[in-house]
Amino acid sequence: MHSNNVLGAVSSLLLSPMSSMAPMAAPLRPNFTAISAHNGSSVFECWQLDAPFSLSSERSVRGSATADLGSLANASFSIYPANYDIGTHTAPRKLWAIFLKGMGLFTLPDDDSASLYVSAGEYGIIFAADTADISDKGHGTHLLGMTEHVAILIPTEDNEEPAHEVLHSGPCDASEAGGLRELALSGSYSSAIETL
Repeated sequence: MHSNNVLGAVSSLLLSPMSSMAPMAAPLRPNFTAISAHNGSSVFECWQLDAPFSLSSERSVRGSATADLGSLANASFSIYPANYDIGTHTAPRKLWAIFLKGMGLFTLPDDDSASLYVSAGEYGIIFAADTADISDKGHGTHLLGMTEHVAILIPTEDNEEPAHEVLHSGPCDASEAGGLRELALSGSYSSAIETL
């Protein structure tokens, strides 16, 4: 089941102790689309996290590549109805949104030309940072489709953003999102697993 694979990957990211990680030969850092704000207006940005992927040598997740998402608070499992228009809102806290089922359309009220589709799966992770203290209007969220939507929402501890670099304005494209393809295709990943 696809959701179990995503939950396993999230568990590896969140539960693997960093002390059991081995840095890879050519560190790859994960990229994620973020909804941030500048001058009171929400914007899409492509962020690259400062923490690189590392390979775990811990027996239960040996060989999995993990990346630290920063200090996290509680997490919630959220189910939304089909074709649900949440409307325009700011992020309640700085948080990770991990889509397990469904597709969302995100829009920016101050930029009619900007939109972002996020579907469940390997590219279904975004970071929402456009809280009311930095964004006047926030962003629009419309969950599309004929079935319910499932997401895990994980606020950061102390409402902090994870350490990152902004690669560019606008969302990450498929070739740069997540860093997952590069990780899977890199020879250093395969050879590093063999040394664990």
